[in-house]
Amino acid sequence: MKKLIYISLLLVGCTPTLQPTASSNYDEDLSAHRPKYQIESQKKDTVKQDQQAALTNFAPQHDITDTLNAVLDSISILSQEIEYVDGYTVQVYSGNNREMANIARGKSYTVLQESEIKTRLFYDSPNFKVQVGKFFSPLEANATFAQLKRRFPNAILVEAKFKIERE
Repeated sequence: MKKLIYISLLLVGCTPTLQPTASSNYDEDLSAHRPKYQIESQKKDTVKQDQQAALTNFAPQHDITDTLNAVLDSISILSQEIEYVDGYTVQVYSGNNREMANIARGKSYTVLQESEIKTRLFYDSPNFKVQVGKFFSPLEANATFAQLKRRFPNAILVEAKFKIERE
């Protein structure tokens, strides 16, 4: 019972007391600090005038268009002269037996059946070679090389030059 009395006294003692508020006659003019807005029609007229002035008064000071066009033209001419690009390919067979080369080519197609990587067979005297893919870096060729290495233990990654095919 004593605990109940102590708790009730504690609750009654901790409640805030309400005091009546006095109404004040506060009066201050803050109109000098308020932002001033333009009417929409005045804004549109001002923007149009600014745009017209910018268009008529615009004169580039450091124009490099002619220099840039000359550099781009020379780059285009030089790039047309390049016929080959350095790259990498996976060689799965190299030997003097044409039938074994054809078999290796067929196996490489079955290993890479879902990809669009092309396999090529060519004769580099005195050997037939089967090479798979055209890659720009060894890192790019690594996934294909790993797939082919399981089926062709003698597969190697070789450097190659590829002809650039232009439209």
